[in-house]
This record gives sequence, C-alpha cells and structure tokens, in this order.
Amino acid sequence: MKMKKKNKTVKKIRYIDYACNVNERVKWETITGQRFEGVIIRWEEDNSLAIVRLDNGSEMSVVC
Repeated sequence: MKMKKKNKTVKKIRYIDYACNVNERVKWETITGQRFEGVIIRWEEDNSLAIVRLDNGSEMSVVC
C-alpha cells in the first residue's frame, strides 16, 4: 500500500521593510548580529519608523 505525501504550507516570516503591513509578523537583524522577531503594531513618520511588539511583550521602534 502506497502512502500519500501531505504537502505542508509553511508561512515564511518577512524581513521588515517599508512594504510590510500593520499586524504582519516580521523579523530583522542588527549590525551586531542580534535577531528580533515580532508584529508591527503601527507605522509613524510616513512609513519610515515601525513600532513592533516583540515576542516578549515589549515594544521597539525600527527605522526602515
């Protein structure tokens, strides 16, 4: 008997940039190699500054 292989859909997390939307999960890395991941909660200053809620509940601003 042959078993069917199930296809898994894996949603990739985008690197943050100006084209990302509010409530979208994003990730980024600093120059020093620190990796961050969270959800954009709002944009400020003509989509150049994203306010992101990190997985630990704190908020961080990210210049895009």
